[in-house]
Amino acid sequence: MRKDNAVGERLPFTEVLAESVDQTRLEAVKIKDYLARHPEYHQELEPLLYTAQTIRKNLPPIRPSPAFQESLREALVHSARAQESRRRGVPPSIQVVPSPRLSRELLVAMALAGLACFVLGLRRRRP
Repeated sequence: MRKDNAVGERLPFTEVLAESVDQTRLEAVKIKDYLARHPEYHQELEPLLYTAQTIRKNLPPIRPSPAFQESLREALVHSARAQESRRRGVPPSIQVVPSPRLSRELLVAMALAGLACFVLGLRRRRP
């Protein structure tokens, strides 16, 4: 763990806090050991780290619902496509990014239209 950045200045509290939460959450470092590494922030860090540890031990893990996971996946795909379009220089006004819901609805409509054409074609062939 570094106490100073590249130019010899003290690391900001937010950076030390983020690092300490990560290190103690992963149990790579004990809270007391981490506090000893950053005595300049001991007073501010100690209650926060012990509170975070207590919350972690007492709350059940949170599992996102399948619906949330799917909506997140769709949003990420949409965002990635839009970002790729921007990278290629396509103006936002003409970016065409199909919605997964629209795609499913379109496929169902096309399947029904194809089925209807098939049935109508069979009826016309009968004498």
